[in-house]
Amino acid sequence: MSKEDGLMKTTRWLSSLALILLAAVAVLAVLVLAGPVLAGPGDAYQAAAYYFPGYHPNPQNDARLGQGWTEWDLMRAAGPRFPGHDQPKVPLWGYLDESRPEVFEKKIAAAAGLKGVHLNAVAWGVKPEGLARDGNDLLERLGFDSVTSYCWIHHVYPQEFPGPPYADWAGRAAAQWEGFRKQWNRPYHPNVSMGWDSSPRTTQSDPFQPVGYPYTPVVRDNTPAEFKRALKKLKAVLDADPRGPKVFTINAWNEWTEGSYLEPDTVHRLGYLEALRDVFGPGSRRGERLE
Repeated sequence: MSKEDGLMKTTRWLSSLALILLAAVAVLAVLVLAGPVLAGPGDAYQAAAYYFPGYHPNPQNDARLGQGWTEWDLMRAAGPRFPGHDQPKVPLWGYLDESRPEVFEKKIAAAAGLKGVHLNAVAWGVKPEGLARDGNDLLERLGFDSVTSYCWIHHVYPQEFPGPPYADWAGRAAAQWEGFRKQWNRPYHPNVSMGWDSSPRTTQSDPFQPVGYPYTPVVRDNTPAEFKRALKKLKAVLDADPRGPKVFTINAWNEWTEGSYLEPDTVHRLGYLEALRDVFGPGSRRGERLE
């Protein structure tokens, strides 16, 4: 067995991850939930990580941005925009074309276990626009099953520039979970974001100043250890709520150009996937390396 085949087999422990194909951030999203991973007797957790399909050539981008352009072009051109800025981020698997079947097989092997379709609304910018009395009425009319968030920055926009430490940002985001649960008549599934850094989307030769997206604050020190602490806090919240399923969403599987991804990079390798496995995966495998 090759090292690559071994990696695919061992990462099947992460069968709680689902690939969600989002062509763009939308108010309404279809959430595919995989499930479940057992963290202990009778304690099933379900996770879904958003997937951004921007890493293959397509006619729309060819027409707008040039033949063969993909989001990887932004990552290759990215560099540090201020002292201590951790850029560029380099994918451990290389700059792969996700439209190739063998490439997506690798991703599915690392996030195996799609199971079922669940209609889920992303709670950001929900505006009925005359279609309903309010957001809850809109969800009722459309028949959605639950509510979640796409990423923390939609609700907790960092005021510090060039950016706050991840631990502070995570604490402010977690403080909102209970309020969201009370706001919506549908179950609210909390979100955990791995990070935020949209600087690869900026013009690299321009001054890096807070003038609006993509020139936004950069969340710093979002190491696998800090991500793991956020996951542990989330797990405690899920365990304390007997009312509903233990479901949560993750931003994101591969939002490389916004600095939020679980896919392995050359610095932390599979550390973010290992953090997820250690908190929510089978206890007998916790602490083991995935490679």
